[in-house]
Amino acid sequence: MRWWLLAFSSFFLSGLFAQQLNIPLSYYYSNKVAELYSNDIYSDTLNQEILNRNSHLSYKPVVESRVYIPFRIYDDSSKQYYWITRKIFQEHFLEIDEGPFWCSIDPVFNFEIGTDFNESPLDLYYRNTRGFFIQGNITKKFSFGTYLYENQGQFISYQDSAFRMHGELYPNSLNTAYSRQNAVVPGFARTKVFKTDGLDYAMVGGYISFSPVKQLNVQFGHGSHFVGNGYRSLLLSDNSTPYPYLKITSNFWKGKIDYSVNYTFLQNLVRYHEFTTTESTYQRKAGTFHYISFTPHPKVQIGFFEGIIWERADSLGTKPFDFNFINPVIFVNTAIFGLSDPRRNSLIGLNLSTQPLKNFEFYSQVMIDDFKTKKWGIQAGAKYFKMFGVKDLWSQIEYNYVSPYSYSFEDFRENYSHSNLPLAHPKGAGFHEGIFMVGYEIKRVFFDLKFNYYNYTLDITNTDNFGTNIFNSDLNKTSGGQKANQYMIDFKVGYRFNKSYNLQFVTGLLYRNLQHPQFNEQNTYLYIGLRTNLVNQYLDF
Repeated sequence: MRWWLLAFSSFFLSGLFAQQLNIPLSYYYSNKVAELYSNDIYSDTLNQEILNRNSHLSYKPVVESRVYIPFRIYDDSSKQYYWITRKIFQEHFLEIDEGPFWCSIDPVFNFEIGTDFNESPLDLYYRNTRGFFIQGNITKKFSFGTYLYENQGQFISYQDSAFRMHGELYPNSLNTAYSRQNAVVPGFARTKVFKTDGLDYAMVGGYISFSPVKQLNVQFGHGSHFVGNGYRSLLLSDNSTPYPYLKITSNFWKGKIDYSVNYTFLQNLVRYHEFTTTESTYQRKAGTFHYISFTPHPKVQIGFFEGIIWERADSLGTKPFDFNFINPVIFVNTAIFGLSDPRRNSLIGLNLSTQPLKNFEFYSQVMIDDFKTKKWGIQAGAKYFKMFGVKDLWSQIEYNYVSPYSYSFEDFRENYSHSNLPLAHPKGAGFHEGIFMVGYEIKRVFFDLKFNYYNYTLDITNTDNFGTNIFNSDLNKTSGGQKANQYMIDFKVGYRFNKSYNLQFVTGLLYRNLQHPQFNEQNTYLYIGLRTNLVNQYLDF
């Protein structure tokens, strides 16, 4: 019987190599992939190479062909007898399946309304998102995806303030100072004014994915990435807005080694003073991200990361191209230039994960920005799936620390950011963070609870620079400061209609309490919404 299962799984997997689609970069799907893999490695029906190939889950989004039987992520075995119930609960909104060509079209939306009970008088806050998500396969080796989000929203006080703090910078007539305008919404885009105090913003993205052989995948697109096994990443996350990229991934040595190089084109939302176009352009920069993961055993994975931010243009908008940008070999540029080179911002990192017991995963990250100035970070966490033997009950605990002034740079143009948002942790630097999450789903009804705790030194005035704001120069440091303690509780209960595009009704309560010796901030936000949750948005900062 065992040999028959192995033969069947190998045959089925060979067909799945035709699926070069990205699994959506949403924590719901990433968590489901991690849970399925934690069970697969204890299966005695899969051969070693299959287990090795499907262990490289730290660089997200993950391509479907790298996940053993990916349909289980979206699987829904409920019986539906009518076409309309199948559309609501199981299938994509529109689907075309013609031999080697397959395509799905799904709506994306987020209709949310709520109020903050700590404000007087009470006001209504809302999000109005509409759009579409299209994905498909053309032949067995070529896939594509594209999406559009059109948004308007009014956000509660701490979110709105943070978004506006990252707005565009416009130079004055003498090019000696900047004024800030508009805002940037994490994970989405820069904004324009909507009505009196609302925000209007759009996000467009997509990719093409090609695998000429099963050991190689090439992607070109406009999107975001995440490196790590935790809820946060200290190396590269999807906190900023999408960017153009070319990502090449190879898998070799019987699946034990997975190597990726990602060339990205980034920007600071800082307008040039001199321009001839209708709207002045932004300061440009670029990022090269290398990641290699090694699986000495299917239950153990070791990953090494290198990220470098390159200056593409100076204050006048001109700079010769640096051909070191296209170097495909990890750590070569760091070995040549070091971590303290004044012309490029580099960091390196280590990512570890292990599954010593079934349904358990332990993970960790180490980030080093600069040895000399002791800019570094560390992460440690654990996940427990099928808690106490209960299906779809899971929990996660995580600790993150990033030293002050990490990710910052002497020239703010080369800080570790994109579109005025951090490329790694949304909080920036100079903090301790503790996270606890627990979730349960039964018959489409789900419950999620997340608790965050922060301890950090808060900049009060414009002259303060205690190391938490990565957009300040790391040369102008301020000593002293008073510590702030921040608590956040986010509880959600909802009904998941469709796993294919994560259609759900949700109601939740978000409580935030920021305690500082000079002031105290509180938010108690109660909301309801109907949404398709395909992308992450980090509002727990």
